[in-house]
Amino acid sequence: MMKLLAGAVLATGTLAVPVVALALPAAAQTQQAACVTVHDHINKTDNGHGTPSEWADLSLNRTTKVCGNEKAGYKVTLIDKGTLWTRKDAGTPNGTGGQILNHVPGVVYGIYSLTATGGTFAHNHGDTSASSTEYVKSLFSEGTTVTGGKYAWAYQTRCRERWLDSSVNNDGQGAAAGNITGKLCGKPSQTPTPTPTPTSPGGGGGSTPTTVPSGAPQTGDGSSGGGNTVLVAAGALVCALGAGSGLVLWRRRQQH
Repeated sequence: MMKLLAGAVLATGTLAVPVVALALPAAAQTQQAACVTVHDHINKTDNGHGTPSEWADLSLNRTTKVCGNEKAGYKVTLIDKGTLWTRKDAGTPNGTGGQILNHVPGVVYGIYSLTATGGTFAHNHGDTSASSTEYVKSLFSEGTTVTGGKYAWAYQTRCRERWLDSSVNNDGQGAAAGNITGKLCGKPSQTPTPTPTPTSPGGGGGSTPTTVPSGAPQTGDGSSGGGNTVLVAAGALVCALGAGSGLVLWRRRQQH
């Protein structure tokens, strides 16, 4: 369970201001929803609903897009992409009971929408030891109010066990969210490389997707389904996340 719901490359945030803004009056320029993108790399332990709760070690590349200004407030979209290793003997993450049987690898994708008010964007890197909400708060000046919105993190092991932890499925609790037990494959496939393809409306807004991409998460252990299908459970959350810059379509690649 993530309320951090992570880049191998540490880069300075870049300010993307449309060239046309240079031709606008000063008053109009102050209304421009300028966007800054921050990249960080995060190593952390993920908590689930089992006992012990720390069920996986994660290595995450995090991209955080911040759009807005002090007057109007900011819309923030946090996207995590990375890998996981389960912890043997930890509780399975969906809280239905049982322990993780083996130390196995996998991948994780996550998206989290937030808002920030009462402050200014101040830092090109966040506090990577903090939760996701506190991480975003650390990007702003002291006193800024950061409010978390809809989120989802999708996990898949090499043997295609899947778990979806989101704001629309009771934080990943129950059998319907899927589960990860650390089962071994008879013939393990290569660990998929996480390569989500985001499609986000420009300018921090736009229409809401009306279809769910193929490759949406399955329930149970996720062992059904053909091919070498990557976990794109985040595809199922596209319609659940609402409108705005937080919308991301995760496209399935045939190679995964």
